[in-house]
Amino acid sequence: MTREVAVTGLGVITALGQAQETFARLAQGESALSRGAGQAPVARCALPPELARLPRTEALSLAALVATLIDAGLEEHLLLVGEASGAEAGTEAGSGGGTEVGAHSSDELMDSELGLVWGTTTGGLAELEPLLGLVSPETPDEELTALLGFPISRVVTRARQRLLGVGPARTVCSACSSGALAVAVGAEWIRSGRVARVLVGGADALCQTTSLGFGALGLLDPQGGRPFARSRAGLSLGEGAGALVLESLESAARRGARVRGYLCGVAVGSEAHHVTQPDPAGRRAAALIQSALSDAGFTPDAVGYVNAHGTGTPHNDAAERVALEAVFGSQGTSADGQGASEELRGAEQPRAPAGAPQRAPRVASSKGQLGHLLGGSGAVEAVITVQALEAGVLPPNVAADLEPWSALIGSQAETAPCEVALSNSFGFGGMGAVLCFARSAPARLARTGAPRRPAVPVYLARSVLTRPGEGPLGAHAPGALPERAALLDAARSRRFDPLSTWIAWLTSQLLPEGGDDETALAHGTAFGLIEPAARFLARARVARPAPADFPNLLPSAASGNAALYSAIRGPVAAVSAGAASAHAAAHQAIEWVAAGVARRALSCAAEPLDPLALRVAAACWDAAPTEWAAAGQLWCRAPQPIQVVAFGDGLTLPRAPSGVARALLASDDGSLAWDDDGWGELERPRLCSVEGLGNAALARAAERLLTGELSQALVVDVREGRLSYTQLARVEGAEG
Repeated sequence: MTREVAVTGLGVITALGQAQETFARLAQGESALSRGAGQAPVARCALPPELARLPRTEALSLAALVATLIDAGLEEHLLLVGEASGAEAGTEAGSGGGTEVGAHSSDELMDSELGLVWGTTTGGLAELEPLLGLVSPETPDEELTALLGFPISRVVTRARQRLLGVGPARTVCSACSSGALAVAVGAEWIRSGRVARVLVGGADALCQTTSLGFGALGLLDPQGGRPFARSRAGLSLGEGAGALVLESLESAARRGARVRGYLCGVAVGSEAHHVTQPDPAGRRAAALIQSALSDAGFTPDAVGYVNAHGTGTPHNDAAERVALEAVFGSQGTSADGQGASEELRGAEQPRAPAGAPQRAPRVASSKGQLGHLLGGSGAVEAVITVQALEAGVLPPNVAADLEPWSALIGSQAETAPCEVALSNSFGFGGMGAVLCFARSAPARLARTGAPRRPAVPVYLARSVLTRPGEGPLGAHAPGALPERAALLDAARSRRFDPLSTWIAWLTSQLLPEGGDDETALAHGTAFGLIEPAARFLARARVARPAPADFPNLLPSAASGNAALYSAIRGPVAAVSAGAASAHAAAHQAIEWVAAGVARRALSCAAEPLDPLALRVAAACWDAAPTEWAAAGQLWCRAPQPIQVVAFGDGLTLPRAPSGVARALLASDDGSLAWDDDGWGELERPRLCSVEGLGNAALARAAERLLTGELSQALVVDVREGRLSYTQLARVEGAEG
């Protein structure tokens, strides 16, 4: 059975207020953008007093999460404001949370779990900046250990401590589509039966790094962002957080929840076109829009409203318009192209499909009023889309000189009841996500067919593990990296940082034939690139930052660059879960394949091994990570010698089967006393390897399965009171 996904809770915090106030003021045409001395306009939030003492990204996130749980009638998950449950929060969610591939958990087990998927673009740079400003060769090593307090997944960690009953949790980053990606991942958790309810959303706070970075790229409009305006010249930055409670219809009915709307279709993918510029022909964006509609079972003529990504940059808005017109038909442009923006004329435009509606849906962007909220945008705009369907009111475009496109909503909100709406999100590296919402229960709407393919078995096709003295590390001392040109084509990788180089090399080894629209990539990372961020800020103090540096500071940069290198156009993202980040990336890849989202998916991780990382490791553990440098796996639907039997996140492990079976422990933070349930323990990792222990353990398990040493293997990470595991089995008689 494929479960329908209901939206039962909404919450935002923006510079216009919380959810209800934000929507009302958007509909009235108010703008939150304000100008500081000598700066481009920004939109800054006012925080609730009880949260103002917290780090800003954390405070924004918790404000949205708490408001969403209250809206959903799930106050039982809340502690008193400012109170934290410590490690106990992770153990309140009941036992289980695991998923056999293609199977569902029981309703009783599901109802004990509140999943959490959170998106971020910058990975907490707002909090790291004060510390990075102190980094220098003279900084005592012991002072550098404070950097470990701000991993990319910090918000999820704090949510575990401040909310009761949080079960499976994950942090995702796909540049500016991160918040929407979190919604899409959460929807798959409901559909697959992993949980009955999941909190999804995203947040980012304003910080110096993003202001300097977008400024260096020439993407900030000194007059303020004006999406879809003739005179648009760039975006305006903002900050905020948005969250939704997604819930199975069965669970919502059991507790009598108020349903705000329905998430009927999702589509996630990458363009593999350019690091910062979209494909002007909008081909992949159009394909994602069509895929989201197909996933929902709707034809284009069902859509009445599109909350566009609409940043206000000339190229992005033009490419998004091309994509929308490819799906919904061209409106408001004469045959000779007069009336189209300069970027549209001359672009190779995809054809509109047969049956495209005569009247395009109404289109507007919220970023002209809220600013670009980065990781918060996709989530906040998803909330606004549900509110628009619920109220029958479509917020306006506030620019005074909108381009002549009849689909655009003008400067006044429109009262236009509609049943179906889309929310578009696109980011650096061409990483995009499209969400399709409906106002009414799906059974009451005309749909074209079954919304999803059934879950399928997942197999491990290939695995790569580098060791000191082997492969590309053969001629290098432990901790030393080979030159980029020794690993990759120098011309195609000329702007790659060391971490992007490693992930692109792993991708090329796992997928020498290259990628396609049905290939996905998940990159596990705990901290991102601390050393390059410190260098970026240090340079900014004395000179203008280099435009090419900023995109490589984002946690998703390595996966985006690798996707570009290997032409991967399916879902692409960085995944973070502390020391279990690599394992979380593997789970994300397996989920994409099992759900039919991708035909094959890669999961990769690598130690960045930059000088700052080595200094921090030495200060914390009196050693440097030397056990391995990089590891990755290729998961697929086609039968292979190794099959995924089960994977999950809970308080107990699957019981060991008969035969030769062992557990490989990837990481253990000591937060849970756990029973190996008959598996035994094969090996423990060395200390200090942080970024990719899970991938390394999976690679070691694959080696032992293929040699016949084991018939089944279980890879385990222990983190924040939870057991994350993947069970693999040798398929007798299968050929790789």
